[in-house]
Amino acid sequence: KLSSPVVPTATSTYHAVGETALCESSATPLLITVVPQVAPPTNVFSDPNPSCSGSPVNLSGTCAAGTIQWYSDAALTASVTSPVSPLATSTYYGVCQVGNCKSTSSPVQVSVYAALSAPTSLAANPNPVCLGTPTTLSAICATGNLTWYSDAALTNIIGSIVTPTVATTYYAICTNGSCKS
Repeated sequence: KLSSPVVPTATSTYHAVGETALCESSATPLLITVVPQVAPPTNVFSDPNPSCSGSPVNLSGTCAAGTIQWYSDAALTASVTSPVSPLATSTYYGVCQVGNCKSTSSPVQVSVYAALSAPTSLAANPNPVCLGTPTTLSAICATGNLTWYSDAALTNIIGSIVTPTVATTYYAICTNGSCKS
């Protein structure tokens, strides 16, 4: 006779019988399948890392058995799907899951650059400028590096000294790695 609950360490069959003071019913078998302990994920990483605030980041890892599941908390209560788009540096937790069984978690930290502010104090000196005369563009970035463009699509980088032949608008952004204001 066993008392309930039981804690099997391997797949086992238990038999239940009904009893009265003098009588016992025939036994009914109950198979309890025990899944081996699931190994945690290996090779966990995020790409890109570091990332820009709000940009998509792919979470990856390898499970020897089962499928990987991601969580945004160490208690494994808030599941997330990859890619994630963190606004600040965050840690995600990967577990391998087989049926209802989960491994211990493997954390991966995603470093996030803070959102960049647009440049301020934009100026051209001199302005206005005579045809064929250079002017120097200037601006201030609170963080990051200043980059000038000749087009609103930000495809053509230019230097800070320009010689426009007609009235022209130039565009400035602040950059930090691959992050842009």
